[in-house]
Amino acid sequence: MMPVPATRVTGACPDPHAEKPMQAPSNQEFTVFTGNANPLLASDIAHHLGISLGAAKVGRFSDG
Repeated sequence: MMPVPATRVTGACPDPHAEKPMQAPSNQEFTVFTGNANPLLASDIAHHLGISLGAAKVGRFSDG
């Protein structure tokens, strides 16, 4: 079997009519919530953002 040479596309232009992703304003307020999977990670993220975690009541299903 012969190897297939790699090809590269150059000079590709973005579609000027493509919808641009929305960007949140710089003064946007965020709330971070967490479940049971990784509350420490959520806490670290909230701390990094300079906010507190949102209040949420998290439980478990009756079947465990």
